[in-house]
Amino acid sequence: MMMILHKNKSFPILVFILLVFISFPIYAESTEKTMEIESAELKSADEYSIVVTFKIKNISNEDIKEPSVVASSFDANGDFISSGYGFVQATIKPEQSANMEVYFEADDDCYTVKAESYNYMSGDNYIDNSFDDSPVVSIKGDSISESQDNSPQASSDDSEQRITSLESEVEQLKIYIAELEESNAQLESENDNLKDQLSGSGNQDQEQTDEVITHETESAKERVISDTELAETESTNDSMDSLEDIDIDYSSKSIIQAVQQAFNQAGYNSWRPDGILGPKTRDCILQYQKENGLEENGEINIELIHSLGIENRIITIVNNEAKKDEYRSTYDYLQVARNANDYVGTKMSFSGIVLEDKEFSDSTDRYMRLAVNDDSNNVIFVSYDPEVIVSKLLEDDKAVIYGVCIGERSYTSVMNETITIPEIAADFILIQ
Repeated sequence: MMMILHKNKSFPILVFILLVFISFPIYAESTEKTMEIESAELKSADEYSIVVTFKIKNISNEDIKEPSVVASSFDANGDFISSGYGFVQATIKPEQSANMEVYFEADDDCYTVKAESYNYMSGDNYIDNSFDDSPVVSIKGDSISESQDNSPQASSDDSEQRITSLESEVEQLKIYIAELEESNAQLESENDNLKDQLSGSGNQDQEQTDEVITHETESAKERVISDTELAETESTNDSMDSLEDIDIDYSSKSIIQAVQQAFNQAGYNSWRPDGILGPKTRDCILQYQKENGLEENGEINIELIHSLGIENRIITIVNNEAKKDEYRSTYDYLQVARNANDYVGTKMSFSGIVLEDKEFSDSTDRYMRLAVNDDSNNVIFVSYDPEVIVSKLLEDDKAVIYGVCIGERSYTSVMNETITIPEIAADFILIQ
């Protein structure tokens, strides 16, 4: 039999076809439900977009890698309007949950939103499936509505939702307790300072030293803000025509991420902004070009950028790429951590894994804790304006930050310990 096959002239062709076939991921539709929606809520709705947050849970026995969700919007009569897409750039373990934001293009007739299906990577295969029971999010009423159902299953679902709500309240209480502990620590510190003032003039010198350090840190922050405002002014002064005058590397990961993010916000499913110009992204480009009367070539070009309205974002990315060499990446973390105040005003760059990313309680700016070189023992506090990054950061993302050292940041841990780490005000951030 083997001799016959080897003599058959078509055998090498069959082998080649087989090798090509197995080298590409296989799209498979699964009948076994592996994900469910625990809760859903309207995050924001304005004249540009509608954002709904779905809390998804892995109910399988295997890891779910980089899942995405397809949701639909409907008018008051229940008629379909459009589809929205969201993704999580992470791996969800069995019985774990994650929040996913799904974007829709704004529509005055949009009345409700519901998650329909999901897909994810399993090995080398893409798995597609649909949700059995998904909450219906009311856009007009800013609340979640469920169909009336008195069955035992509906009662069980209501109980699970109440448990989820209670768990969320517990997490909020934990945050509130941590804030109270931090406030208490600050009051104790102020009390100690008052005692020192009463004890004699010797302690006054120490207080003056502390005050100088604080002022130096604030001055560094002001310098960083001034530099950022200058950069924004330069970008604003560049007209649309200047886009044709700059050298754009359309294969740049940051450029591709910006286009993918713009597609997602416009309601096109380009999957996660991973900076890879793959088949899914090319399909989105072709669909967008066809629907908007552009040349249908599946490529990123100036015409596409103008149509998406992201000219200033692309100009900023190109300028940031050109400025990367101004930020030294050779600074030793331990040296900076020991003498952070000596590096105030110094431009530097670090890379690592995002441990935490949150919004400040008193502003729209955000902060993150970055494990330098993926080492959780070497952590930097990074404050940044959301405009300096192409897409939203998620925990476990690998990122490179370029910014200015502004000294130290101290906070109280859950164990009521004061932790002090270096702080950098980021000028721009790249997701790897």
